Amino acid sequence: PTTQDLLPLTPMQQGMLFHSLLDQGTSYLEQITLHLDGIEDPERLARAWQHVLDHTPALRATPLWENLTTPLQHIPHHAQLPVTVLDWRHHTPARQDQALADLRAQDQQTGMDLNQSPLLRITIARLSPTRVALLWTFHHLLLDGWSLPLVLSDVFTAYHGTPLPPRPPFRDHLAWLSHQDEQAATDHWRHTLTGIDAPTPLPYD
Repeated sequence: PTTQDLLPLTPMQQGMLFHSLLDQGTSYLEQITLHLDGIEDPERLARAWQHVLDHTPALRATPLWENLTTPLQHIPHHAQLPVTVLDWRHHTPARQDQALADLRAQDQQTGMDLNQSPLLRITIARLSPTRVALLWTFHHLLLDGWSLPLVLSDVFTAYHGTPLPPRPPFRDHLAWLSHQDEQAATDHWRHTLTGIDAPTPLPYD
């Protein structure tokens, strides 16, 4: 595929890539399962996912590492989202639950080819005329927990035919990272953690 951008990986992404290469792509493989009501047209939902992929360069990223001193991420101009649509409307609720559990297990074993964009795929299983189970599988290289609701919000927006909101490009975050003072950060945490020499609980909400 033709290249839209070539960017560095964040330190966190580099670590994820290292572990993923050790076990052939099964590390950091994430699965999100959703039950959605009001979905009368699964194919339209699939097109909404593709629309978001087309408008979000970071979701099309794949890592480059062979013969490179420092790994990079390649952003192609286009990537076709792998979509599987299943029809389980004739199954009982119990059989639907079992089919979903089987699907998740099989999908996890499939892994993810780190050379193939996009590093995500979806399966849509129809449960009733207006209800679906959605299995969203992606590599953690692409997304963190803060990003998940933003992607889903964009998918639902696209499904309803509304223009997507502007999102700052990931390239801007990488530029910000490159201008951080690592020594100042190190000094800050050394000062903050002075005197702590045992496992210590952190405050949480």
